[in-house]
Amino acid sequence: MNSNSKYRSPESLLMLGFCVYAVLSLVSMALMSIGAGILFLTGLVLILKFPTFRRQLVPLWQTKEIRTFLLLSSGFAGALLISLVAAYFFPVHVAGAIPEVHFLSDSLKLWYLFWPAMIAIGLTLIPRSQFQKVLFFWISAAVALSILGIVQYFTGWPRQQMILFSQPPRYHATLFIGHHLSVASVLIFPFFTCLDLAVQKCKIANRLILVIAALLIATALFLTYSRTLWMALPIGVVFWGAIQLSRKGAVALFIVMLLSIAGASQIPKVQEKFKNSEGIASRIELWKANIDFFEMRPLTGVGFRKNGDLSGPYLQEKLNLSHVFAGHAHNNALDFLAATGLLGFLGWVVWSLGIAWIAWRTKKSNPNFNLFSALIAAWIVFQINGLTQVNFWDGKVLHTTMFTIGLALYLSIREKVQSENGH
Repeated sequence: MNSNSKYRSPESLLMLGFCVYAVLSLVSMALMSIGAGILFLTGLVLILKFPTFRRQLVPLWQTKEIRTFLLLSSGFAGALLISLVAAYFFPVHVAGAIPEVHFLSDSLKLWYLFWPAMIAIGLTLIPRSQFQKVLFFWISAAVALSILGIVQYFTGWPRQQMILFSQPPRYHATLFIGHHLSVASVLIFPFFTCLDLAVQKCKIANRLILVIAALLIATALFLTYSRTLWMALPIGVVFWGAIQLSRKGAVALFIVMLLSIAGASQIPKVQEKFKNSEGIASRIELWKANIDFFEMRPLTGVGFRKNGDLSGPYLQEKLNLSHVFAGHAHNNALDFLAATGLLGFLGWVVWSLGIAWIAWRTKKSNPNFNLFSALIAAWIVFQINGLTQVNFWDGKVLHTTMFTIGLALYLSIREKVQSENGH
């Protein structure tokens, strides 16, 4: 088989689809969606065209991990839909505003909850060596964009989002995503993946290269100037070290993190960021509004993502102001409680715990190559970030989040599935 025919094989074509999506999932919302479409259509065409692919799908639906994940996602999605049904038939009236429910458009984001299973299934259809290429492209894209973020901090190119009160002018590292808080929840996943791969037996790249890659990504994360991330990332790194490293290594890492925090706290711009209280009071008022929404409809909430529509009129009337800081709750937990009530909140909690279980299954499947500690640490940072920002339903964050969960779901089943397929 010559090289040209090799890369026209169905497995290689699917691998290329994964590489395209892995890279585009880190760029911009439009390209993320295009990348997902390319991957889905590539996989669908190949599955329909090649009987061998179709035969390999049968045992996948019988794996405990896939069935459990789909069950959790279905339950989670069902709780969110119940909140919309309740909002449609029994709407809450807030300051003269009534939430408008459009079931099709309001539920479009629910497809993300099932996307990791599709990613995991697709990855089982390609050889392990090609899976490593997908990881390589994903990490390489994250490193390249992190370098761009460092340049962006000093120049503002390609998008300017100026850091308040910075002299000389400095800019948030927003990359092509458009908002620094989104970047703060996107790059954490490839960052911890680099750390994991650096200490495991992996042929994706040299260990030193992976460490340098992690440092570059960490620098870009720091330059997002997200105060919450500055507190969350060290916690995640220490937690990662406690899981992945020996006791001496974990203690050494903890000391390094303490020294790094102490050093960073002496940087004048960091001190200015923490001393700046702008936006805190208005955010607290928004949190209070969402607590009120939850108290109005404790079981089903005011409707999935409808709290963002109601917060403006509610705060305008409550504070007697014409302009208020409104929108989603800027807190994942409050957002679920206010919008979907206890049903949606519990669905989210159970689903999140299910992701931790899937991460643990990757370690049980293959102790020498898994993303257990990476996903757990990133998940912790992700949830801490979510205390001051609704990062779960941010479309720019969802692609990377679900892609990483898909990787973990694949690693949790690949030993039992690919051994049968001969990959």
